[in-house]
Amino acid sequence: MIDEPMIKDVFQVTVSSIMKPVSPVMLLVGDTMEFEHTQGQATDGTWRAEQPTVLQVDKHGRVETLKEGDSIVRFEQDNTVLNAKVKVRMVRSIEAEDTPVISNYDRDEDFKPEYVIPLKLFTDIAGNEQLTEVDAEEKHLIKRNLKLTCSTPSHSSFIDVESQAEFESRTR
Repeated sequence: MIDEPMIKDVFQVTVSSIMKPVSPVMLLVGDTMEFEHTQGQATDGTWRAEQPTVLQVDKHGRVETLKEGDSIVRFEQDNTVLNAKVKVRMVRSIEAEDTPVISNYDRDEDFKPEYVIPLKLFTDIAGNEQLTEVDAEEKHLIKRNLKLTCSTPSHSSFIDVESQAEFESRTR
């Protein structure tokens, strides 16, 4: 190398997150989640939330959300400090994607015993901030506190879907 200073060694290094789910994480009020990391056992270090009124984290890295807000979840072990930003929100609006024709008459060609209607969930009324989907590899870490209820007051073409925020304001 000294005789030929222009030669360079190139190494490809693949880096993945050492803390999962990958930050930032968007959760709903009432969700629970468990962080994983690659720094030994979860209990070998200390977990804490910067905003304990927004969410709580136990010694195993399990998070429970309490109210809307943002917090940093921090794991400290020896000289290693891992941080993840957690946004806690409520569903404020819901949009149906490609609503199918729904029929409750079993001889109708559109009749199905069960319907699946894809929904987009938003954390703002205007429908600009969509609840982010969780990566397939990380889905097992998050338990959603989400209940969607569809009702048909008099006819199948009238489907009302009520968000978490709408339900809470109606039932106060």
